[in-house]
Amino acid sequence: MRRAPIVASLIGLGLALATPARGQDVGGPCLADAQRLCPDLKPGRKLGRCLQDHQTEFSPECKAYIEELETRRRTFQESCSGDIRTFCVNTATGRGRIRRCLQENEQRLSPECRSALQQLPETP
Repeated sequence: MRRAPIVASLIGLGLALATPARGQDVGGPCLADAQRLCPDLKPGRKLGRCLQDHQTEFSPECKAYIEELETRRRTFQESCSGDIRTFCVNTATGRGRIRRCLQENEQRLSPECRSALQQLPETP
């Protein structure tokens, strides 16, 4: 695995611990690892850095969960890059703006992007 996507996944995981999607486990199988390895840290950059520093100590279930998140992110990126350039070129990145733009244009998306978008975990 490349380092940058792992860091992004870990930071995302840190944020996910704070804002679980409706009907999903908070932090999935990584919550216990985060509580054990980075106690008393609130979700955000500090937690993301702490998780990054301790990634070799994650449980096998957490490592598999992070790999799944990374696979979904890669699939989404590969499947939707053209649709993003077509429908969301003027949309700022961050805070779910690209995702919202794609959802607003869902009926016009390529089948590959629409499928990848539906595979992303829900956000609150």
